[in-house]
Amino acid sequence: MDIKDRLKILRSELNITQEQFSKRIGVPQSTYTHYETGLRNLRETYILSICREFNVSEEWLRNGKGKIFNLPTSNDVLDIIKSQGVSTIEEELLKLYFQIDAKIRKSVLENIVNIVHKKEIALEATKKTENDIDKFNRLYAENEESKQKGISKHNLGA
Repeated sequence: MDIKDRLKILRSELNITQEQFSKRIGVPQSTYTHYETGLRNLRETYILSICREFNVSEEWLRNGKGKIFNLPTSNDVLDIIKSQGVSTIEEELLKLYFQIDAKIRKSVLENIVNIVHKKEIALEATKKTENDIDKFNRLYAENEESKQKGISKHNLGA
């Protein structure tokens, strides 16, 4: 496996386009495409840029050895975690999360997105139901008021 193949794997792991990848490392998309197809050799400066920008192991990118991503330093992650006021168990879960294989992390994130999406759908349905109940209550009150006056204004069954 060549560096061009590892670039494709990396981009797939990051789930980004060639255009997005090339912008992040500061090269035109056409140049990056040549790196991925092997028409051009990846320059030293861009190897270092990729490693820095995406937290990629230089050993993996150059030689295919080890894991794709470097583990974040515990201080960086802990500072971010602590600044968010998370509980101890949340802190431990996040530490463990970053020790999981990248493909499993991707799956975990997809599941979280699905859960959030389902929750958003449920919230929208709840709002619609609440609006319908409010409308029904308003019409019912108006109808009751009209009955007292001897006039039926609304058909609540419709």
